[in-house]
Amino acid sequence: MAEWRRRDTITPMSMPTKLRFSERHLALVLWLVLAGCASHQPAPSPYGAQAASVAKSMVGVKYRYGGESPSGFDCSGLAFYAYQRAGLTIPRNSTAQQRAARPIELAQASAGDLLFFDTSWNRHHVGIYLGNRRFVHAPTKGKKVSIESLDDGYFLKRLKGVGRFD
Repeated sequence: MAEWRRRDTITPMSMPTKLRFSERHLALVLWLVLAGCASHQPAPSPYGAQAASVAKSMVGVKYRYGGESPSGFDCSGLAFYAYQRAGLTIPRNSTAQQRAARPIELAQASAGDLLFFDTSWNRHHVGIYLGNRRFVHAPTKGKKVSIESLDDGYFLKRLKGVGRFD
């Protein structure tokens, strides 16, 4: 009986060469298919982390309509300034910034990506993502550049898009 098992037991080395070859190919194809199904996030912007750092360093600077320097910022001026200091010139106004940025999902956002909002004070408001659902922005007249959270409820409801500059 033991001899019968040995004779009928198939091991990889007892299989015909063609069959072993096919199984290797099948395994390779299966691996490639599964690898292709894995979710891949787009690479972060090479400018993003630096732009986020610059913007964060401007916390406390007063809001100034049309401002794009440390003497005062509006929302798109802060994004423009931060990216310019990081080595990339982006459009100056938030509408043009949203059109020029590559759209991504919020779940894929990384430091420096731009968040576009429709707020009660500005239909085309922009902030710079810092990570951990936080962003920096120049809110409105009478306020200063500040850090906010998407989890406070107000901003997440008004989020209209996320964009990345590569």
